[in-house]
Amino acid sequence: MAFIITQIEKGAEMNELLRYFREIDKDRNGVIARNELIDEFIKQNAFASLDLAEKEIDKVLTAIDANLSGQVDFTEFAIATFEKQKLLCEQNVRNCFKMFDKVGC
Repeated sequence: MAFIITQIEKGAEMNELLRYFREIDKDRNGVIARNELIDEFIKQNAFASLDLAEKEIDKVLTAIDANLSGQVDFTEFAIATFEKQKLLCEQNVRNCFKMFDKVGC
């Protein structure tokens, strides 16, 4: 799925997703750290307490941190955000196969 994300054209939805990612990435280092996720969850009033937010963030990180860095990069963020059905639509899969055909795989 990471490959499909990187091949999707930069449409309005992708631009909006990038804008939101950058909004959460407070230190602008290109990844969202655990503390930045906690801050965002608290900002959105998603949890009544910091303890609950931290527990939920740990679950989220376990689920979406594919490279086990302890942080979320944009590709991981996009994969977690996009609906799988939309991401794996027939056109995106065809485009990926076309890319493989070009490189002779």
